[in-house]
Amino acid sequence: MDGSLNTNVAAVPLLAEAPARLAAGVVVSGPLLPAWQAQLIRETAGRVRELRLLANPGIARARPAATEVFAALAQFQSRLAGLGNPCGPVSLETLGAEFALFAAEGAHDDRPVFDAQATRDLDIVIVMPECAPPYGEQAKPALGYLAFDRDPVLAALEGVARFRETVQAGLLHIGLDGEKRLVRSLAAAVEPLSPSLTLASVLAKAKLFPARVLAEFNALGAFTARGETPAHASLARGLGLGALAWWLVRAVMRALGFVVQGALTREQWFLTLGRAGDGLPASLKGTTPIYPSADRGIADPFLFEQGGETFLFFEDIEITTGKGAIAAARLTPEGSLREVKIVLERDFHLSYPFVFRHGEEIFMMPESAQAGRLDLYRALEFPWRWEYFQTLMHDVYLVDGTLFEYNEKFWLFGAIRVEGGSSHDELYLFSGPTPFGPFAPHPKNPVVSDVRRARPAGRIFLDQGRIIRPAQDCSLHYGRAVEFREIVVLTDADYTEVLAGRMTPSGIGGNLKAHAYERLGAIWAADGLRRIPLKGGG
Repeated sequence: MDGSLNTNVAAVPLLAEAPARLAAGVVVSGPLLPAWQAQLIRETAGRVRELRLLANPGIARARPAATEVFAALAQFQSRLAGLGNPCGPVSLETLGAEFALFAAEGAHDDRPVFDAQATRDLDIVIVMPECAPPYGEQAKPALGYLAFDRDPVLAALEGVARFRETVQAGLLHIGLDGEKRLVRSLAAAVEPLSPSLTLASVLAKAKLFPARVLAEFNALGAFTARGETPAHASLARGLGLGALAWWLVRAVMRALGFVVQGALTREQWFLTLGRAGDGLPASLKGTTPIYPSADRGIADPFLFEQGGETFLFFEDIEITTGKGAIAAARLTPEGSLREVKIVLERDFHLSYPFVFRHGEEIFMMPESAQAGRLDLYRALEFPWRWEYFQTLMHDVYLVDGTLFEYNEKFWLFGAIRVEGGSSHDELYLFSGPTPFGPFAPHPKNPVVSDVRRARPAGRIFLDQGRIIRPAQDCSLHYGRAVEFREIVVLTDADYTEVLAGRMTPSGIGGNLKAHAYERLGAIWAADGLRRIPLKGGG
């Protein structure tokens, strides 16, 4: 390491870059299609050597009134918030100016029939929701079809109406023999009071499904399964008026609850310390909470040993603004904090102080997503003084960046928010020869797309020979629990993890959340959230 600063870091691609291999057709309805499908087509075009639009304009199926009401409510909320409408109409003629467009000449058994030129030499055909693959032996693509296992729009609206924990949808690869394999999936959080946010979050990922699958195919030369093909409960064509009425009742009650709660109390994050026993903790029972003053919050603990002493780094939150800075303290053998100081502060939010040693030096990689980059700092006088060292990534909203050295590589994990999506539900993986990069994206990015286990919750560690990645469960609400995920495969071509344990917020009176876990020797640290009274009751 030469110690020089590197501020001119190229933006790291999120998906593997490899020459396009396939010619693809996309079956769409018309003459109008929703904006998210138009974006899907444009994203897909960048991952194939040729793209053709196969239009079947005869499709027009009415949805029940309650479903239309939910869709209209989502659109109204989007307008109020100044957000785009992912279901807004886009003319097929607009896309026809960008790509070769072929119209169906007829239909056979509800499947469109196209001229032979439209489907000749296609490798893969992508079938949009409510569409059917082209009819005819000559229309069969060499590698089969990609199709959604359910309409993501209906899945999102149903998730809101029925107060589901998550919205789930997937993309199937269907071989010419009819075999179905799940090649992409998502489990997104439901915002019960906001159909617009739920719909935007689901479609932000659904529109990228084919591009992600094809990027993986370009890099690896195969369509790989992502687990068992789900047996979703079949979606009705829409929701009944009863479901709409019940949602209105529950939504009003929940909204009133939030208003009353906010008028009387406010949230405060705190830390808690425990002693490591056998196995992974299932709760915060037996730990010792550390509560800050009423105007502060503390979260995201990281432990570090230096010079025979243990130090605790954490996010220090100014409650009225929510802005975070990085604090550090000496941790005594009795478990109390001494010399608590702010050690790193910027004009943007900082959190998740991932501290690590490389060679003879100590570095910190705090979350700086609000600035649109991932920065690295070097200790000048540990732990109190730090200097900016390098930007590892820029033009990216990456939260909770976590490094792990394994098999002579440095693996960088982080949750990334794509446009219109959430920062809670997709885990991206990168690798490089040093902790300073350069980093290359994993071909299976995002390696996790599930709000229940994607976002990092602390340092990756070994437990009884297992590699354990703490992950946040953000379904229902942010910080619902911490899941311990055992990494069983970590290579340049593959990534697999399985459930090893789960830590809930229970065990501390009044605690509502748990979203971080850190272990050093016999000590472990976590965080929680309680509600404290507002001064004067308001």
